[in-house]
Amino acid sequence: MSEEPALRVTRAFSTPIALHRPMRPAGLDCTLARIILAAEARSPSTRRSNIGGWRSQNDLLDWPEPEVATFANLVRAAIEGMIRATIGTERFNGYFRLNAWANLLRAGNYNTLHAHPESVWSGVYYVDAGEAATDDDLSGVLELLDPRPGVEMVPAPGWPFGRPLRIVPEAGLMVLFPSWLYHQVHPYRGTRPRISLAFNAPVQQSSASLGSTRPPTASRVAT
Repeated sequence: MSEEPALRVTRAFSTPIALHRPMRPAGLDCTLARIILAAEARSPSTRRSNIGGWRSQNDLLDWPEPEVATFANLVRAAIEGMIRATIGTERFNGYFRLNAWANLLRAGNYNTLHAHPESVWSGVYYVDAGEAATDDDLSGVLELLDPRPGVEMVPAPGWPFGRPLRIVPEAGLMVLFPSWLYHQVHPYRGTRPRISLAFNAPVQQSSASLGSTRPPTASRVAT
C-alpha cells in the first residue's frame, strides 16, 4: 500500500512588512530630534490622520540640513531592499520617488486608522520613541491591520488570521509596509515627545515605457 502523499500548502496573500534597523552615523537621531523640535516651534501643524500633536508638510526631504539627506539615503536603501525582496529587480521596470514628513506626539495624541493612497511603499522611522507608559501597554503602539475582509469572523481559538500586528516604537527602528495597508497609532501616554519620520514611495514606469526622460529626483533600483 502506497503512502499518502504529503499535504502541500501554499501561503498565498501574504503581506510584506519589514522591521529594519539601518546603520546610521552616531548622533543622527539626536540631531534630527533637535531639527524637528525647532521646526515645530516655527511652523503650524498640518492635519491628516493625526489627532493632536504636530505634523510637518510633506516637504521634509527639501529641508537643508545634511542629517535630513542622510535619513533620505537610509530610506532609499530600505525601499530598494523591499523591492528586491518582493518584486525582484528583474521584474521592477520603473523608478520610485520619495516624500516624507515629521511627526511629533505628546501625551494623548494619536493617529486614526488610515492608508496612504497614490503610493506603493510607506514607512516610519523612529527618531525618539518617547517614554513607555506603565499603565498602558498600547501607548504609542503602531498597529497594522490584517487586510483580508471577513477574517475577523473566524471563531476558532488560535486561528492566525484577523489579528493586528502591533509594533512598539524604538529609537532607530524603521518599519516598511505596502501603502494600502490600513494602520493606526494608539494614544501616546508618555511625557517626553515621541518623534518619528514617515515616508511614501510612489512608483512610476520606466522612462522607456513612458516615452519620457527619467525624473531627476527619482531612484532606479540597482541590480
